[in-house]
Amino acid sequence: MVDPLNNIQAAYHALQDHVVTALLTQIRDAPHLKITSYQVTALSVAAEQHLAVFPAAEYHILQTSLSAMVQDLDFTCHQSSDPPDASPLIILHHVSTNSTGHPQVKIDPTFLSHALELRGPTSLSKIVKCSSRTVHHHALELGIVQPGPPVCSTIMQSNGAITQIHTLSSIPVSNMTDAELDSRVNCTRRSVC
Repeated sequence: MVDPLNNIQAAYHALQDHVVTALLTQIRDAPHLKITSYQVTALSVAAEQHLAVFPAAEYHILQTSLSAMVQDLDFTCHQSSDPPDASPLIILHHVSTNSTGHPQVKIDPTFLSHALELRGPTSLSKIVKCSSRTVHHHALELGIVQPGPPVCSTIMQSNGAITQIHTLSSIPVSNMTDAELDSRVNCTRRSVC
C-alpha cells in the first residue's frame, strides 16, 4: 500500500540535501539550478494534492520550507546570470607534500566556517569529496571547532597503581544508577518484582 505522507517526507529530505548541494556547488550554473527549482515546485504540488494526509502544522512547515528553497534557488540562479565580478570561489585545493601518497587537501577557511554552521563534517565530506575526518581535522586546525575531551585519561594513584578512566561524550541513555539497574535486572531474571 502506498503511503503518500511517508513518500513526501522521504522525498523532502532527499530534495533538501540536493538543494543544499546545488546552492553550494552549482553557482553560475543557472540551468541546473532551474531544474532543481522545478523539482522543489513539483514536490510542493504533490504535497498540495495530498493535503488531507498531513497534519496542518506539518503541511505549513513543509510549504514554508519548500518556498524558501525556491527563493534561494531563484536568487542564486539570478546571480548566475549576472556576469561574474570576481574569480570563482575555490573551496578545495590539493597541496603536494613531496612524499609518497595522496596530496594534502586544503579547504577554504571561510567556506568551511559557514558550511559547518549548516551541516556537519559527514554531510560536507560528500560536497567537497574528501573524508569527514579530513573536514573535521581542518576545522580543528583552523580553530573553527574545539577538540572534545579526551576519551581516556591515565591517573596515578597514591599507592603507585595506574588507573585509566574512560569518559563518554554522549548523553546517558538512562538516569538509573548502577545499583538500580542491577536491581531491575535481577528482578526481571526472577520474574518477581
